[in-house]
Amino acid sequence: MTKNSQDIQKGETVQAVIIADSFDSKFGPLTTTRPRCLMPLGDRPILSYTLDFLKLSGVQECFVFCTSFAQDIKDYLKQWTTDQGTNSMSISPITNESCRSFGDAMRDLDAQGVLRQDFILVFGDCVGNVNLSEVLQEHKQRSKEDKNATMTLVYRKAMPGHHLRTIKNEVFLAVNDENRILHHSRPDALSQMKVPLEMMAENDIVHFKFDLLDLGIAICTQAVPPLFADNFDCQTLDEFIIGVLQDDLTDNTLHIHELGNDGYAARITDYHTLFGVQNDLVHRWLYPIVPEIASGKAPTQLVYNRHNIYKGENVDLKKGSYLEQDVLVAQGSSIGENSTLFKAVVGKSTKVGKDVALRDCIIGSNVAIGDGCQLTGCVIGDNVVIGNKANISHRCVLGDGVQIQDNTQLPPETWLVSQKPDSGFSDDDEEKTENDNDTIYGAKAIVFKEEDEDDDEDSDYEIEGIKSRWGQINLESDDDADEDSDTDSEIFPDIDQEIENEIDPNASHNTFHGEVFESLQRGLKEGIKVDNLVLEINGSKFAYDQRPGQVIQGVLTSILEIASSEVDSVDDKAMLLRETVVCLKKFKGVLENYIKSTSQIAQKDCLTKLEGFVLEKPHFLPIVAKIIQTLNDLEILSEAAIFKWYEGLSEKEIKENKLLKKFIEWLEEDEDESESSSDDE
Repeated sequence: MTKNSQDIQKGETVQAVIIADSFDSKFGPLTTTRPRCLMPLGDRPILSYTLDFLKLSGVQECFVFCTSFAQDIKDYLKQWTTDQGTNSMSISPITNESCRSFGDAMRDLDAQGVLRQDFILVFGDCVGNVNLSEVLQEHKQRSKEDKNATMTLVYRKAMPGHHLRTIKNEVFLAVNDENRILHHSRPDALSQMKVPLEMMAENDIVHFKFDLLDLGIAICTQAVPPLFADNFDCQTLDEFIIGVLQDDLTDNTLHIHELGNDGYAARITDYHTLFGVQNDLVHRWLYPIVPEIASGKAPTQLVYNRHNIYKGENVDLKKGSYLEQDVLVAQGSSIGENSTLFKAVVGKSTKVGKDVALRDCIIGSNVAIGDGCQLTGCVIGDNVVIGNKANISHRCVLGDGVQIQDNTQLPPETWLVSQKPDSGFSDDDEEKTENDNDTIYGAKAIVFKEEDEDDDEDSDYEIEGIKSRWGQINLESDDDADEDSDTDSEIFPDIDQEIENEIDPNASHNTFHGEVFESLQRGLKEGIKVDNLVLEINGSKFAYDQRPGQVIQGVLTSILEIASSEVDSVDDKAMLLRETVVCLKKFKGVLENYIKSTSQIAQKDCLTKLEGFVLEKPHFLPIVAKIIQTLNDLEILSEAAIFKWYEGLSEKEIKENKLLKKFIEWLEEDEDESESSSDDE
C-alpha cells in the first residue's frame, strides 16, 4: 500500500460508489437475462474485477447502486464478500428499481445521505490495476486550496486507432495549465470540433486533448450528489460536466488526471471494448489481477501455461485438439477431436464437438457446440445449443438459451435471443404471426431488436444499429460533409497519421513496422530485456490493430533490416550473413514470443513474410537458405512447417535457389535417418 493510501486511512475511511447499471442496451441479447456488470470476463463476472480494482486502491467502504437485476447483483456481492474473508472492504448494496438514469442514481444517493466525504465514483464495467488512492489524495489537496474544485475525471492516454477507443466514447477536452477543464464535447465521426473563443481570451495557455480514453472514473466531493438533486434534468455524467462548464451549476470547477504508463484501466462499454479488455486480460496487462490468481480465499481453478493458455480444472482435451494461443478454457469443459481454438474464451462446463474452429470468440457456460462448426468473432451466451456444421460469422451475438439447428449459416451482424420479449399485447393473435422472419433460425433463435426498431422495416437500419452498438470506429466519408473539413488537419496536426492509419491498412502497418524497428534497434544498442521489448511491440500492435501475421512480418523484417544496416555494403554477402545470424540469435526471445513452435499458422506466416521480404530485398536471396536454417536451429521453425511451405512455393526465383534446395534435401535425409533409427529400435 502506498504512502498516500496510508495517509488517507489515518484520517478517514476511503469510500467508493459503484453504479452497477449501465442504463443502456448496447449488449443487447446478453443483458436481457443479466446486468452488464455480471457478464463474464475471463471466467468470472466483470464486477469481480471492479471490486478487486477498488480493493487494490485501498477502498474500505463501497456502496453498490443497483437498479436492474438488483437481487442477482446482491447475491454476487454476498458471495464475493464471503470469499474475501476478513480481508474484505465493507460493501453496502443500495437498491432503487425506479431509477432510469445515472442522474436518478446520484439523486437517490443524495437522499440516502451515506456519502460523508470525498469518494471514488466508478461504473460496474470498469476494470484496472491502478492505485486510485494517489488520485484521491491529489483531489483532496486541490479541494483544500480551491473550494470550488468539485470533481476530478480520470483518463488515460489513447491515440485515435487505439484498440479500446470507439466513436461513441471519444472525448475532446480543452484544459488549462492547472488541468482544469475548460471545454468538453463528444465529437461524432465527421463533424468539426468547435470551441468558444472567450475560452482562449480568458486563459494564457489552453491544451487541446483528443488523445484520451474515458475510463468512467471520477473523484467527487460530497457536493456532487446534491448538485444532481438541485438539477432534475441532469441525467448523465456528460450533462453534469457540460452544466458545470456552462455555469448552470454554480461556480464549481472540474479537473482531469491522466494516468501514467505504469498501470492499466479501461471501461467495457460495448462488444468492441469487451473483446479489447478480454485480450488485455489474457495478456496479463491487469497484473496482479489475472485470471489464475484469486483475490479471495477460494482458488480460481485455472492454471496458466505458455502462449497465454489458461486451463481450468477437469478440462478434457480430446485427441488432436489444439489450443493455439490466447485461450482460456474454464473448468469442466471439453474440446473435441481435431478442434482448434485461437484467441477464444470458453466458459464452464461447455462441450465443443470435433473438427470445430473457434477464432476470436467469447463462449459462455454450459454451451453445446456441434461437430464441424466454424465460429469467428462472435459472442455466445450461456446454455446455448449450436447444431452440427453451423457457421457463425463476425459480430454475431447469441443470447442465453438460444438453439441453432444443424447446417445453419448465420450472416454477420446477426443478434438472436431465445424468446421474444413480452410487449404487453400477447392476447393479440396477429402479433404472433406478423414477424415470421424473426424466427427463421428456429423457435428458440429469434432476431433481437431494440424497442425502437420494431416499427422499422429497413433491414439496413437494423444492421447499422448493430454496428453502432458493437462499437467499431466509423471513419467512412460523407458526401455531405463540409468542404471546410480540410481545416481539421490544421487544428489537430498530430493525429493526421493516426487517422490515415485507420483508413489505410498499409499506412497503419508501415507505422507499426517503423515503431518495431526503432524498438528493436534501441534494444540491440542498449541491451533492453526481451520482456520489455515485447511489451513495447505489443503496445504498438494494439495501437495500430495489427493481426498476428502482420506482427510477425514487422518483427522478422525489422530484424533483417537491422542486420543489413550493420554492414558497410549489402553486396558483401559474407558480412551480411554474419550480421543476420547474429541478429536472429540475439532476438530469439522476441521471435519465440510471436512465432510459436507449436503453431503451424504462425510458422507459415513467418515463412510467407520472409518470402515476400526476400523478393523485395534481393540482396537477401543468396542467404535465404541460411536464414531458414538458423530459424530451424533456434527451434522457431519446424521441419514440417518448412517442408509444407517449400512444397507450396510458387516463386521460381526462391524455389530454384541452389542453397535452399540443398538445405531441403539435407532436412529430408536427416528425417529419413531419424525414421530409420527409430524403426531399428
